[in-house]
Parts: sequence; structure tokens; C-alpha cells
Amino acid sequence: MAREVRDADVIGKTGLYYIDVCEKLNTTKASFLTHVSSMQANYVGVDADAISNVLINAINRVDELVEVLTYYSKYMLATAKYDTDNIDNATKKIRSKNTMQPVTPPEEILLQNMEGEVTNESEQIEY
Repeated sequence: MAREVRDADVIGKTGLYYIDVCEKLNTTKASFLTHVSSMQANYVGVDADAISNVLINAINRVDELVEVLTYYSKYMLATAKYDTDNIDNATKKIRSKNTMQPVTPPEEILLQNMEGEVTNESEQIEY
């Protein structure tokens, strides 16, 4: 059975991208509302009020999109942080287990013969 692997960097970058998109949407919404209020100041009448109300209601629906994108961006950033922390903890555990194993001293490594057996110094010296 294959294991599914997540890429924390890509997930985190996507979360940051969604945050950037939300900021741009809010900026665009504010600009659009400024233009609508400018239109209301210049045009007076029943039709102008009706058109401006339709436009304001339409642009206010952007808030729902921003809310959804904000939710997903927070979710993706939390997932990326969890994955990164999980990898860091696993790496620390592996390193601590590796340091707990007995390390072969360099002199014993030098004294190994071709078959991989450890020999004593006294066995190597022949008089």
C-alpha cells in the first residue's frame, strides 16, 4: 500500500497565497464601493439608487469568498506547521537514538582486518 506524502512547503505557500488574494479582494472591494458612492453623488434618481443598491449587494458577496479563503489559508498554514513540526520531532528522535548507540572507536576501525573481524594489537605484532 502506497503512502500519501504531503509537501508542507507547497501547502504553506498556498496558504500565504490565499491570504494575499484576500487582501487584494478587500482592496478591490473598497475601491469599487468608493466608485459606487461617487456614482451616487453624481447621479440622482430612482434608477441610480436601484443600480447602486444592486452593485453594493453584489460587491458585498465578496465577503463570503474572503471568509472561505481565509478559512482555507488558516487551515493550510496550520497543516504545514504541523507537518514541519512532525518532521522536526521525528528527526530529533532519530538523532537521539543514533547518539545512544555505541560508537566504534577509530582505533578499533583501524585494527579491523579484511574480513571485518576486530583483532587485538598484540595479535597484529609478530616477533
